[in-house]
Amino acid sequence: MRQYVVENDKIFYALREELLKATKEIVVVSSWFTDTELISILAEKQSSGVNVFVVISDNSDNSEVDYTPITNAGGKLIRVRIDKGGMMHQKFCIIDSRVAIHGSYNWTLNARKRNNESVILTEHEATIKALSDTYNSIVNMIDDSAGVKNHSWKKWFKRTNAKTDRMLVEKNENPSNNFSSKSDLEFLLDEMIESEIFKFDKESLSKEGFKRSQLTNGDHQTLPNTLDTLYADFVNSLNLATEKKESLSLKINEAKKHKTSKVTHDRDLDINLKEAEFQSKDTVIEREVVQLQSEVRKGELDIENIRNTEISSLEKDNEDISKEIENLQIGYVHTKIRWFELIPLIVLGIVLLAYLIVFYSSAAYILIFSTADAKLAQMQNMIIPPPEVFDPKAIGKALDKGGTAPYFMGLFVVIPISLALVRKFLPNPVSFFKSFTIWLSIFLVDAILAYTVSKSIHDVEYLSGKVSSVWQFSDFYKNENFYLVFVLGALGLIMFKIIYEKFHLTFEERNKDSVRSRNQRKVSILKKTINRNNDRINRFESNIAEISKSILEYKASISEKEKERISLPILIEKEKQFIIKKAEQKITEIEDIISLYMSRIENNDLKFSTSALIDRINTFIEGWVNYLHDNYSIRRAVEMSNNATITKNQWLEAKVKQHGNK
Repeated sequence: MRQYVVENDKIFYALREELLKATKEIVVVSSWFTDTELISILAEKQSSGVNVFVVISDNSDNSEVDYTPITNAGGKLIRVRIDKGGMMHQKFCIIDSRVAIHGSYNWTLNARKRNNESVILTEHEATIKALSDTYNSIVNMIDDSAGVKNHSWKKWFKRTNAKTDRMLVEKNENPSNNFSSKSDLEFLLDEMIESEIFKFDKESLSKEGFKRSQLTNGDHQTLPNTLDTLYADFVNSLNLATEKKESLSLKINEAKKHKTSKVTHDRDLDINLKEAEFQSKDTVIEREVVQLQSEVRKGELDIENIRNTEISSLEKDNEDISKEIENLQIGYVHTKIRWFELIPLIVLGIVLLAYLIVFYSSAAYILIFSTADAKLAQMQNMIIPPPEVFDPKAIGKALDKGGTAPYFMGLFVVIPISLALVRKFLPNPVSFFKSFTIWLSIFLVDAILAYTVSKSIHDVEYLSGKVSSVWQFSDFYKNENFYLVFVLGALGLIMFKIIYEKFHLTFEERNKDSVRSRNQRKVSILKKTINRNNDRINRFESNIAEISKSILEYKASISEKEKERISLPILIEKEKQFIIKKAEQKITEIEDIISLYMSRIENNDLKFSTSALIDRINTFIEGWVNYLHDNYSIRRAVEMSNNATITKNQWLEAKVKQHGNK
């Protein structure tokens, strides 16, 4: 269960938070209710389906506030005024019958911003029920007051410990019909005059009623004459003595001074508040203008950077590419043969080709025949010649063997040479995957060849007794012959591949169709690059357009803010003049009311007070009834008291009607 104290500026936020949580019903009872933000919240909650009930005091401050947002949305508003100068002074709120907020806080801007206030926010069921009962008693009292003509005088003039005064009530249907035109000052003056003129000794009057009842044995038929005597004394009290006039004049002048001082004080507070609001708003606008100007400068720098860096760079690239395209589109230009380059290429190519033929022929012979030759020499008890990675007599030995051996060795050389040249026979452009596959094939074939040759040499060495172990697969990475064959073979192929491609390029550059086709491919690629650059330039231009649009909006906002700032002193001066004029009107109203009441006092032109008369009569009857209960049985006393009350009410009704017709 929540229950805690909320103080000062935190009260408003606690109220707002709890009101916004409401889902069923909001009950507000507040003497003063001028905070328009809270009015708006209540109107919104009513529109959303929450039942809103508001009870306020019928005073001059509340009369200047527009509550129609609440009532137009369907909410209920009741104004309460006590006829004898008092007021409904409750300040609490009940939300969904689950939480209550009560304390010194009026629902006004002054209370929110300037006053020192405190409230209790509670979910205590007993407290909520007590406040709910208070609200219901106010509403019931209003209902009784509104229906006074249909009630008996007995109910209306029944005396209780807390005297019930007549209340004027404003309902939602037509606020102007029931709204009292009396100001707070008039009620205060009426109360002041009544307390001065119509004051009496209640104890003495009650005793007199007791004695009269005793003298007449409680006979209610004698009451009208006795009440007429009391009435005559009451009327005579309207003729003021000089001392009372002076006393009242002093009190009224004091009330005038107090009211005028309050109006002046409120005027000064309102002016100070307006000036503070003006200063705050001026500071906010100045800060907003600085922020907007910063955004404008940032946007302009962004545009300058995009134009001078990004777009300028792309345009320069396009210009260079366009010149390159122009040169490519000029066409074929016949170039002279550069013999100083071509002759070395031819010589190197022939030498490398011869090297590859001899090297791979030797490797093929060793691969095919070296082991067989060693076994044959062993069988013939001949010395096995030491094996080498290169056999210079391999071609001659192959020819001596006859058959297909020479042809196979010649064709064997074609395989690695074809792998070195195959790229030139593939359609352009050759993908990375194809190039990688070609290089991998070259190294793989050369590695296999190096492995088999090194194995054959090892087998010959095993037969000749130079090594004692049979060849194992894992021996290749320790065998120097493997690396020697691999390097000599791969290096020759790579060099021959490079020489051939250079030789091919030299003649391709002199081929008109080849040059034209190559140039067309280059032009196509370069044009795509220009298009990509243009797309980027267009995106940058669109970005510049967006930034420029934002800059224009910022500048328009700056212009509006500066105009608003220039107009602020004029607006604040108008509001100050309005506050001053309103205060002057209130002071004039106060002076007029005071003058009117002073004139009435001076001329003994005082109003007849029904409530004061009722108070005297009820006090007298109270003593009358006390005698009956002291000297008769309860049943008899009640019967005689009822007769006395009926007679009193009939007499009062006649007197009130008599004064109503005057």
